Amino acid sequence: MISAYDLQTAGAELVAGPEAAVFSKIVIDSRQAQGGALFVALPGERTDGHRYLKDAVAKGAKGVLVSRLPQEDLGEAAVYLTDDCLKTLGNLARIHRRRLDPVVVGITGSCGKTTTKDFLASILRQGAEVLATFGNYNNELGLPLTLLSLERQHKYAVLEMGMRGLGQIDYLCSIAEPQLGIVTNIGVTHLELLGSQEKIAQAKGELVESLPAHGVAVLNWDDPFARQLAKKNRGRTVYFGFHPEADLWAEPKGLNEAVFHYGPESIEVRLPIWGRHNIANSLAAAAAAMALGCSLQQAAEGIANAQISDLRLRLEEGRGGWQILNDTYNAAPASTMAALEVLAQLGRTHGRRTVAALADMLELGEKAPQFHRQVGEKAAELAIGRLVTVGELGREIAQGALGAGMPADKIASFSTTAEASEYLLATLAADELVLLKGSRSMAMDKVAEALRGGEE
Repeated sequence: MISAYDLQTAGAELVAGPEAAVFSKIVIDSRQAQGGALFVALPGERTDGHRYLKDAVAKGAKGVLVSRLPQEDLGEAAVYLTDDCLKTLGNLARIHRRRLDPVVVGITGSCGKTTTKDFLASILRQGAEVLATFGNYNNELGLPLTLLSLERQHKYAVLEMGMRGLGQIDYLCSIAEPQLGIVTNIGVTHLELLGSQEKIAQAKGELVESLPAHGVAVLNWDDPFARQLAKKNRGRTVYFGFHPEADLWAEPKGLNEAVFHYGPESIEVRLPIWGRHNIANSLAAAAAAMALGCSLQQAAEGIANAQISDLRLRLEEGRGGWQILNDTYNAAPASTMAALEVLAQLGRTHGRRTVAALADMLELGEKAPQFHRQVGEKAAELAIGRLVTVGELGREIAQGALGAGMPADKIASFSTTAEASEYLLATLAADELVLLKGSRSMAMDKVAEALRGGEE
């Protein structure tokens, strides 16, 4: 519940309507404004929330938060005016978070945030109610909306924190005030925006710097950039990784199995998803959960039973008998090479020929062609059977594979996903396994849909 006092504390001024209104929830979509909600009129890329004030009230909104006075008559609805609706939304989320005072975990990193969140939420839910980031709500809009859905029964809030520049994670932390922070890794995603891996580490390190003196930072021992962030931590640091010097470390035993070691304790862990990189994500979650009081046994059970978000190394059946390894949510060089390793191993264990359909990886800066060629070289090194690329940078993947020895007749490059879909539908055989991966905006999920038998 959000009160008139909360809104005034957050920086909004009541300019019309009742003075003591209480709002059941906060929404940014007028179609969801039923039940006494407060509708926040945010400007968007395609439209402006101020155009939908009357619609929101008609749906049942008891009030609106605006950055300019409405021209239409909103009847009995309370109207709150602020200079910046997004900033006021963040202030409201902070107020709500402080009122309910859960244990807040922040998760950032170049790859693996969502999967780590899924694992950690699953572990903690064995003994308590957990609120976790839904969808891609990990930015200056999504994180406040997630926090504003907190209820009294939630003991934990597990929040992803994305960023596109310096200062953004610091802002998210000023709202969420995490007591525990996880940095999964420091890769090269966002290199185009920040210029160097050191700057990316600086941006991700804002989470560690925000932690209180009694807080805990969970860092990747195997990543030198992440490991160095311990210098910014005022509290306790816990390391996870594949080296025995880490506090919690793992010996991989297969595509989705490992033995976790914590001091004198050891336990076999089975993941519901494949890949060494996902073992690392599960380690991060386990280390965080144990820092919060869970046992190694509880961590193993929570990992085994985790529900992993869609479009992440999901094995699907294709309409022609082929299999699809759907990893289309997003892509970076490290995660793409890790997915190629999974493809190669699954191909061997399932007795299937392998195909990698890879699209552009974006936001990599001036070194983008080099990173794409390295991915192609990895595909050749792993003896992937065929390579299909999508996009202009995808052609660099093809060049890398060709230069590393993959035969030219095993490589095909296309400009669009539609062209790639048509080619794959015409050439895939029933005994093939095809990996689909690329940056989110490349829409490789549309290729997956076509290969499953949906619309092309």
